[in-house]
Amino acid sequence: MTFKLTKFSEINLVSLSSFIWENCLAFNRTEFTSSELILSKLLDHQSSHDASLLFSWKENNEFLGVLYLYLENSQYNIMNPGFFGQYPIIRKDLDYSLSLSNIIINLIQVLQEMHPEITSLKFELSPEHKKMPETSSIDEIMNDAGFNCVYSKLSLDLTNYTSNTINSISGLKFENYSPNLQKEFFHCYYESFMDADLAFFKNMSDEERNEMYLELLTPEYMNYAASFIVRKEKLIVGGAIIWNYSESSEKNAHLNLMCVHPHHQHQGIGQVLLDHAIQHIKHQKIPSLSLYTENDRSPYKFYTQFGFLPANGWKTFILNI
Repeated sequence: MTFKLTKFSEINLVSLSSFIWENCLAFNRTEFTSSELILSKLLDHQSSHDASLLFSWKENNEFLGVLYLYLENSQYNIMNPGFFGQYPIIRKDLDYSLSLSNIIINLIQVLQEMHPEITSLKFELSPEHKKMPETSSIDEIMNDAGFNCVYSKLSLDLTNYTSNTINSISGLKFENYSPNLQKEFFHCYYESFMDADLAFFKNMSDEERNEMYLELLTPEYMNYAASFIVRKEKLIVGGAIIWNYSESSEKNAHLNLMCVHPHHQHQGIGQVLLDHAIQHIKHQKIPSLSLYTENDRSPYKFYTQFGFLPANGWKTFILNI
């Protein structure tokens, strides 16, 4: 058996697409109609991801499995290990979990020996991927390989929610968020994110930070009736943006952005703001509120103390090599 790390731009895509096609047939993935269609998609992908890598596992020069690493913001990422997009990429007749564990362990060893410039790997797991029988134990596999879960979903059951915050803070004024506040609210968003010492945010350009901000305020998802900014002495000092968004068929509200200006933190404003939004969500008969947060930062503690619990959703794992 051999393991090899190759630039994606140098991969024989005909051979790879043939392997993926045979594997799709073995998994009865009939939505993929031909090897040629897969090849066409891989060629399109290759043209825009020439810096990405492919870690292949072969025996007698035949693929047993592959792991795709794509480069984004100077970070190598593995999206849904064991799959390339929707394509299963570990041979069907192998034990999927054991094979995935084997290929990840060998990848780490190759990176340590031959690519010291790659100091970390990021791995993202979708909730749908977690449900697949082949990858149901993926969390355990990644933990055993040394990956740490750093970003995950929390959820709050609103059916029995009762306020546990102080009634009011002197001088605060709540106001429903509306698009005409977009420019004014940006300052609070920017200052709070910079103060949080988030490396990804600090490494962004001004244009990228603005694009991210606008995505967080996507109009088609906005629940304007439950989204609020809070003012103190006429200045916006915090905000909570609520989306009507669910990763399942169940009705759900999602806390897509919450921030308090660093000059006004540790005064209880965040608790009052979140409670104020929740009361309006409950008024809409929505049974739950979800959010995503980094597991090793202070907001995680804030939300769990508020009553949020870990939930099934997207997860991000990091391995420092």
